[in-house]
Amino acid sequence: MKLYQDFKIILQDNLVDFVNKLLEQIKSSNNWYINEKLQKERVDNLGGWKDYIHCVTVSRLKYESEYLDVNVWFAQKDNEFEIVNITPNSYSSLSPEQYNFIIFNFENDIIKPLKDSFKFEVIKSKEELCIVDYLGKEGEQALLLFSNFANKSTGHSHPLDFDRWCDFIFKAHRISGDKRLPVGYLEGWLLENGWPIDKAEELSLDYSYSMRLLDEFDKQLNKCG
Repeated sequence: MKLYQDFKIILQDNLVDFVNKLLEQIKSSNNWYINEKLQKERVDNLGGWKDYIHCVTVSRLKYESEYLDVNVWFAQKDNEFEIVNITPNSYSSLSPEQYNFIIFNFENDIIKPLKDSFKFEVIKSKEELCIVDYLGKEGEQALLLFSNFANKSTGHSHPLDFDRWCDFIFKAHRISGDKRLPVGYLEGWLLENGWPIDKAEELSLDYSYSMRLLDEFDKQLNKCG
């Protein structure tokens, strides 16, 4: 599953000096410029925060067969500098791939040249979550065991396949709801691992129903307890 990356810098040096140097770096760049007009329009209502919000625009940034025209919004606070949003100018929204591509170029063009002058740490979140990020090692192994040994034309109808499927379901259920494997991700994973479309959909729906059923069982059990 593709994700929109978070991008943050934690400084060991003076933040104001860093931001001033960063703005100088932007002004000397060929592709990036400080968009003072848009920045003023958007942040005048932020009161005291307006001196800590910056808007940088990059136009005609080549991405595959198209050019991106976007605004990168970043904020400074204490010893941190963070990209808080990226907004497109020419269309309604950015895909995660486009968003992360812009972050990559911003870091490469603007941030990396500052490493010789300042001490800082760049913190970026993952671009993509893998199956193990959702299930953990045990859950991933249970799903792989089921997928590798099951008859892909019959799903989990065979008793041994059903046992392996149940082992996966129980391990997946141990993970809290907000971090649980999304149904769509499971379906995509099954398709990538050789399952026919109808069985991948069937198993994904079965997984969804099983999670709801076990969650309800937990609720009833807690009431009784």
